Amino acid sequence: MRVTEALPLDGEANLGTNATISLQLDGAVLQEDVALSLSPPAPTRVAVGPDELVFTPDGPLAPETEYVWSVTLCGQELSSGRFTTRTYGEAVGPRDLVDRAFQLDTRKGRWALGALEAEYVARYGGILLIEVIEGNASALDLLLAPGTDLSGTIVQSVGPLTRSSGVPFHHNPYLGLRVEQMALTPPNGAVTLSDLNLELAFTNAGVGLSDGRISATVDLREPSAEGLAERCAAFEAELGVGCSPCEDGEAACVSVQIEGVGGWLVAGLHLKEEEADDTGR
Repeated sequence: MRVTEALPLDGEANLGTNATISLQLDGAVLQEDVALSLSPPAPTRVAVGPDELVFTPDGPLAPETEYVWSVTLCGQELSSGRFTTRTYGEAVGPRDLVDRAFQLDTRKGRWALGALEAEYVARYGGILLIEVIEGNASALDLLLAPGTDLSGTIVQSVGPLTRSSGVPFHHNPYLGLRVEQMALTPPNGAVTLSDLNLELAFTNAGVGLSDGRISATVDLREPSAEGLAERCAAFEAELGVGCSPCEDGEAACVSVQIEGVGGWLVAGLHLKEEEADDTGR
């Protein structure tokens, strides 16, 4: 039996307090034949797949702690390593976001939009970064809102996850989301963003959002290239985003750069408030 991949990487730091240990194998094993040794000790449960072992903690691991682990098969070591948890918070992984519906009651939220204003989102729909404060705890989540309504709950389903090339998702410094469609209603008429991809860049600790990039194809419903260019110019003027006809000339391509958005944003990740790192990416 051979381990083809082990996560977390040996020596990896800034992992969430819910960090899992997963091994990709070149064969199948029985659950009763495998065991995890973790120091400091913490209770875990194991899930066994056809070619995978996943050890999940039963409760949060200690923050700011180095853990040493070893997985054995029938008493023989399969793999081992060490990792360090971050100050506070849970990490997210690909399975946590696929088909997830982000829900937030905006009446409990505080807007955290940087250069973008809440009124902008209220009028046109768009991107919401909302901090929810309940008691002494706060959490930032991300919504892709079709919205015009700030009085109730906004729901947006998120489709399959995209991963930044070469970045281990377990470490979570980058987060990519893909949304099939998002409605947008600028003053010059409703449009639909399709094949929307959003990538956010975080500091190495995963707690400071430095900037974000959005790319999308926009259906402007124009019968001619001349009309498309005109609509795109109006779209760019109204919303302040880059817009030009796509290569096929049948739709418009939009590029948005969001800068100066401070915060502590990792979808599904609860973090104590800190000053955002101003060193950028």
